[in-house]
Amino acid sequence: MGLSVFSVTPAGLLFVCVLCLAAEDTLFSALLLAAAVHELGHLAVMAAAGYRPERITLEWMGVSITCGLMPPGRELVTALAGPSASFLLAAVAEGLARAGAGPFWYTAAGLSTVLGLFNLLPVWPLDGERALRAGLLLRAEPERAFALCRILSGALSVGLTALAAGLWARTGIWWPAGAALILLVRNLFLSRDR
Repeated sequence: MGLSVFSVTPAGLLFVCVLCLAAEDTLFSALLLAAAVHELGHLAVMAAAGYRPERITLEWMGVSITCGLMPPGRELVTALAGPSASFLLAAVAEGLARAGAGPFWYTAAGLSTVLGLFNLLPVWPLDGERALRAGLLLRAEPERAFALCRILSGALSVGLTALAAGLWARTGIWWPAGAALILLVRNLFLSRDR
C-alpha cells in the first residue's frame, strides 16, 4: 500500500486540528487509539478476504475507506469488522483499567464503546447502513435494498437531529447535536455520492 492511497481533505485536516485544540491530551490520545483500531478492523478483514483499499481518506466525518465492489456477504462482514474491533478494544481497555494500568484506559474503553455503537446506526455513511444494505442485498433486488436504506437513513437522520437538538436544549450538551446534524447534512445533500 503506497502513500498515494492515503489522502486528507481540507475539512479532515480542520477536523483533526479542532479536536487537537479542543480535547485534552488524554481524550485526544484515547480517541485517536479508538479510531485507529476501528479502521484497522475494517482493513484486516478486507486484507483477509483478498481486497486492498483503493483510497483511505481523512474527511470531516472521520476516515473513509474506498474499496472495489465486494459481494454482499463480504461487505457485511467488512462493515461489521470496525464496530467489532471497537468493542474488542473497549473490553481490553476496561480490563487494563481495572488491573490498575491507569485512567487513560477507562477513557479509551468508553470512547471505543461509543464509537462502535455510533457506527452501528443504520445511517449512511456509517457501518450500520453498509451492513444493513449488504444484508438486504443478500435477499432483495438492489433497487429495493438501496431505496429502503435511503428512506431509513434519511428518517433516522432527521429523528436523531431532532432528538439531539432536544438534548442540547435541555442539558446544554452540544456534541450529539453536532454529530447528528453532520449525518443529516450528508444524507440530504451528499446522498448522490453513494
